[in-house]
Amino acid sequence: MVETIADSSTIEPPLQGATYALLDETVSPARLTLTGWGSAGCIPVPDSVTWDDPSTIEVTTFAAKSSLCSAIYAPISQVIELPTGHSIGDVTTVNIDGESMWFTLKGEQ
Repeated sequence: MVETIADSSTIEPPLQGATYALLDETVSPARLTLTGWGSAGCIPVPDSVTWDDPSTIEVTTFAAKSSLCSAIYAPISQVIELPTGHSIGDVTTVNIDGESMWFTLKGEQ
């Protein structure tokens, strides 16, 4: 399941074209929140999430094809429920479309 929301938090959004990732094991199932900078109708949408191994989460996305694209850019968060089977505490790599990205574990911010 993926939920897309406009992020009204006080956290500064990432640079345009960049994404932040937050792993949260305090909820069940664990969740991965991706926050990017863009228009809600135009940012890539998570398509699948898998464990490559106990330390690597792999997310693939597809390009959103929406008529809701606008010139208004804001931080947009997408919350993804992670498949069970591994501990978030063992994760060393989060890949988005094959590219490794920096991530934070909830509680370490």
